[in-house]
Amino acid sequence: MAGINLSSLVLYDNWPGPVNPNLGIPTDGWDSTRSNFKTTSAADQPAYPLGTKIMHYTDNSWCPGWYTMMYLMYHSYEAGAVYDVSKDFSDGYIFCTKCDGSTAQAYGTIADVSTIPYYVVSKCLTKGAGDVSVQSAVAIPCYTLASDGTGVYVAGYGDSYGWFWVSGVCPAKDVTLMDNAAAGIGSVCAGIGACVSGNFIGKARGTAFLEFSVALGTVMLTCDQTSVTDLTTFFENASMTPVGWICMTAI
Repeated sequence: MAGINLSSLVLYDNWPGPVNPNLGIPTDGWDSTRSNFKTTSAADQPAYPLGTKIMHYTDNSWCPGWYTMMYLMYHSYEAGAVYDVSKDFSDGYIFCTKCDGSTAQAYGTIADVSTIPYYVVSKCLTKGAGDVSVQSAVAIPCYTLASDGTGVYVAGYGDSYGWFWVSGVCPAKDVTLMDNAAAGIGSVCAGIGACVSGNFIGKARGTAFLEFSVALGTVMLTCDQTSVTDLTTFFENASMTPVGWICMTAI
């Protein structure tokens, strides 16, 4: 285990759909409570159409360039297991992916519930379940989020909506959760970009992949392609697809 700054990670866009050229950064920011929230009633509706992509430019000195945000639904498939995402990125478990299942909130609006829409993401993985279907597309939430688990399908609420970083440079300057600029020179995370752990024992620079460990919810980065399939058979070669690249050594 070692760490990198998120500002040293560049994501590939492995998500479907084009960027909307008519939309810019929301006036109240990517991490506002208007756009990012956990539903508390069946009447709650997302602020943007699910799957919306918006591209924006960041001029922070650590990683200036373009990035893409995507509006997605976050869901936990485990009853009583929240698997939340908070300010602490150091545990490495911030990487959400598309997973198969049957209990996300929006399913009551469509006739066929056998296949989950691409915009439903989670970081909860179950090794023993045959319905695990991970695509090598990573989405990093820009806000603190949680989901109430398997009860949301019955209740009609309990999932979270929000903006996720899915492509390009890290929007650390534009997202409070990803900004660690206050860290001093003595900190291993000095400068812009929160720390995130990963499996960088042998290699910490170059093409980045997702690694799925045996424990639930443990999705990490690695630059070593030989170590990405700890969950073996259920993932086959899906996780062999690069999710981005890392331009620094581990810290």
